[in-house]
Amino acid sequence: MIRSLVVASVTFAVAALAQGKTTASPPTVKQPNEGPVRIYLATPEETYTSAVRTAEEFGLDVAKAPDGTIFIASPGPWTRPYKNVSFTRTFIVRARLLNPKESELAIEEENKDGSTLERINAFHERVAQLLSESRAKKPVTPRHPQEASVEPTVIKPIDLAAMRPYEDKDELRVWNLGFDRQKPVNTALWRLSGHVPLHFTPASERRFMVTEGSVKMTIGNRTVWLSSGDFAVVPKAVRMQIDMEPNARASLYVVETPPVDDSKTVWLEQKTASTSN
Repeated sequence: MIRSLVVASVTFAVAALAQGKTTASPPTVKQPNEGPVRIYLATPEETYTSAVRTAEEFGLDVAKAPDGTIFIASPGPWTRPYKNVSFTRTFIVRARLLNPKESELAIEEENKDGSTLERINAFHERVAQLLSESRAKKPVTPRHPQEASVEPTVIKPIDLAAMRPYEDKDELRVWNLGFDRQKPVNTALWRLSGHVPLHFTPASERRFMVTEGSVKMTIGNRTVWLSSGDFAVVPKAVRMQIDMEPNARASLYVVETPPVDDSKTVWLEQKTASTSN
């Protein structure tokens, strides 16, 4: 009985394949598929996740960097071979974006020996398999007629190092995140270490979310202390200022509706000169 069921299942699968009811997963690696650095046809997040899963499957101890692009995989007591390849060295694995459809995955091995390339090839092979398997499980949802095909703006803390602040002072640094004067909203990151003088924005509402530290914010006639996780809305044309404890620091995300036009901001106290602009 069991043998009959197995034969029937195999026959059905072969018939379905012949009729084109099952399709192969799209390729996940760009040719030439060789060497320690390879290009995957996937996002950095997908590539990174598959690489982490590969290391964990091999029983390697994974230590991830906070930025989500680098991890170290070290052999531990539960390390196991893959296709007769044993993992006896520490890997440093990096994933980075090349373009919206391609990512680079680089694998570096410490204390290289004659089997280094064999181990790296095995690691890359399993990463590509996991990517292919994850894509095969994803249902394809057809595009809606009202959908737009626009690339998102994604900025990680490490990216700020390469971005020039819109405003750069000792007490306040501001990065505009995807600023566009033609759009109805702007999002900015404020990093504070001092006083923001009394002022108001005649045409723009601002929404503040504190993500790090604490600030004393005066909005109109009300003064409140805001800490990480707290939120405040400053209506347009309402005066505000920010104060902090000495030597304190804080980070805030600011949403402006519409984007603030600095030339129209009214300063009720003297604004300190910018160190660079």
